[in-house]
Amino acid sequence: MGRSVTYNPSEVDIIYGPVKVDGYAEGEFITGSQEEETFLKVVGSNGEFCWSHNANDSTIWTLKLIQSSASNALLSALHSLDIQTRGRSPQTLYVKDRSGTTLWASPTARIIKPADISFDKQAKNREWTICAVGQPPTNLIGGN
Repeated sequence: MGRSVTYNPSEVDIIYGPVKVDGYAEGEFITGSQEEETFLKVVGSNGEFCWSHNANDSTIWTLKLIQSSASNALLSALHSLDIQTRGRSPQTLYVKDRSGTTLWASPTARIIKPADISFDKQAKNREWTICAVGQPPTNLIGGN
């Protein structure tokens, strides 16, 4: 008999600095994408391959929160602090699926683009862009 598992989005923890983020948007609420390939290849004229390890280990995260989430104000305050200290206030970033095995963590992250502001007849999402770098980051893409 096959195994049966359950994914629960309420068991995905996102912690940015001191903020345990809540108020996730409906649907997809966080995505992380490594900014560049881990290994770069060059192929010579005679077909010989040469691989180079790329030292850029940065990951771009897009975090989507519902407009009413209290986390928006907290993220705004941390972004303002980073601006006021001229970039001397990076935060940690931690993403963990407690209903599965996925774990991603970085000791150095910062909001590189705050959420746009819009108002409508009904609540909208706020989308934050965070860049995280590590030495290297903890990165386990697991399953449930």
